[in-house]
Amino acid sequence: MQIQRTDEKEVRMRKKKFYAILISIVILSLLFGGLVGTYLGAQSQNMEGITYKIRSFIQIIKIVENNYYRTVTVQDLIDYAIRGMLSSLDPHTIYLSKDDYNELLIGTKGSFGGLGIQIGIRDDILTIITPLEGTPADKAGLLAGDKVTEIEGSSTKGINLQEAVKKLRGKPGTEVTIGIKREGVPDAIHFTITRDIIKVKAVPYYGMVDNKIGYIRLASFSESSPKEFSEAIDILESNGANKFIIDLRNNSGGLLKSAVEISENFLDKGEIIVSTKGRKIGSSREYYSKKHPKYGNFPVIILVNGGTASASEIVSSAIQDWDRGLILGTKTYGKGSVQQVIPIQNKSAIKITTALYYSPSGRSIDNEVNKKENINQPGITVKPTEKDTATYYTKRLRRKVYGGGAIVPDIIYELPKMTKLETNIYLKGLFFSFTVDYTSSYRIEEGFSVTQLMLSSFRKFLKDKDVEFTEEDFEKSLDGIKLGLKRTISMKLWGLKSSYESVLHDDQQVTKSIQILKKTKEMDQLFSFTSSSQSGKDK
Repeated sequence: MQIQRTDEKEVRMRKKKFYAILISIVILSLLFGGLVGTYLGAQSQNMEGITYKIRSFIQIIKIVENNYYRTVTVQDLIDYAIRGMLSSLDPHTIYLSKDDYNELLIGTKGSFGGLGIQIGIRDDILTIITPLEGTPADKAGLLAGDKVTEIEGSSTKGINLQEAVKKLRGKPGTEVTIGIKREGVPDAIHFTITRDIIKVKAVPYYGMVDNKIGYIRLASFSESSPKEFSEAIDILESNGANKFIIDLRNNSGGLLKSAVEISENFLDKGEIIVSTKGRKIGSSREYYSKKHPKYGNFPVIILVNGGTASASEIVSSAIQDWDRGLILGTKTYGKGSVQQVIPIQNKSAIKITTALYYSPSGRSIDNEVNKKENINQPGITVKPTEKDTATYYTKRLRRKVYGGGAIVPDIIYELPKMTKLETNIYLKGLFFSFTVDYTSSYRIEEGFSVTQLMLSSFRKFLKDKDVEFTEEDFEKSLDGIKLGLKRTISMKLWGLKSSYESVLHDDQQVTKSIQILKKTKEMDQLFSFTSSSQSGKDK
């Protein structure tokens, strides 16, 4: 048996820290006991009481700290305990480290100090996916495909994305120097770029997909989302749009306030948008539309999928429950809970579930809650549902809608499943790698179609990268490959707008929505396209 020798001074320091923390815990437990003395008094004879649990916790920490096969600090153990405690409650109640909390704030504010580039790891090298239009990176001349080899003189070899983002972001007005290796240029190029406020677009794209039909991609619910969304609809309306497709696919949510404000564009004044129910005073409330709808009579189709969650589901369920538009796509994620972020010491925070939200028809769409048999807590009651098909009725036309976990679209329309070859290509970033090589050798015009030469070159590229596939595999994946090449080449050469426009009319859920809207003159005609359009009044 091996005995590990440790420096005595280090041992004394570790023990000193350990007992300091123990004293702090004991003091907290005593304070806690003072606050709920009556309760603890009743528990004092119970070995399962809170005081006993705290003593056991301290003992376990000490045993692990002294006996575990590798060194583990007391601070880390307590950190692990906090994370484990919160994760046992529900998937959305979590501990946020300083960096995690900062990233969350950036996401909800919709802006940060940086260069304005999307980056990724390609072939183990930090690579620019695309510079954002009008940002410092774009103005400096950085290009998609540039390999970032240095940041402030330090090599980026082995760097991960989180570390890279941390180094590139910073206070607006400060400078950062990066080294770039560019295809066709033998020597490294160095750029010194001044950081600026980079606004993360909640609406990365909007445009006309037909003479009268506007399309809006809403990617997140940040502070800027309502303004960006309203501006997009105004511009499309001025271009002749009187019907809309709103794309909420893979929109994981964001701010409740933004979801409410966006819903107000379509719902009548005084109509309920969402309600929340929780145990804490102030967590149960109802949110109503406070203004007359700006676009109250426009036919609307909302696109959703399994990545549509939280605030996206609030908007979707409000539109569905008030018979304000059709929901098309696949079943949503089912996150119907409200989280509050509470800052704690060391600039970290806890994101904690404080309430559940309910759609206008009264359904909870939270998957986690509906998995449980029943919940009966002061201030909140959730009745068990039959499977996932608890029936509710819409507010205006009394159509059937379903609760018990997630939103079931009015029209379920599934996209073809990605093949194994396509999945492999995306995971390895091979569309992008091919694009960088191919566009440096061939001239391509905007609005291009994927040619046989391009497909042959891509097939050879995959074999050179040791991707295993048969000709049958390639043929089965052909539609997805063409789509991936069009999207990635357009992004590389002409930016985000062109990337969207190049593939929108190849998107089967978008084209299905266009077909329906072309046949629709008035809003209520939308519901003739779904079997759930039958009135529930006489059922």
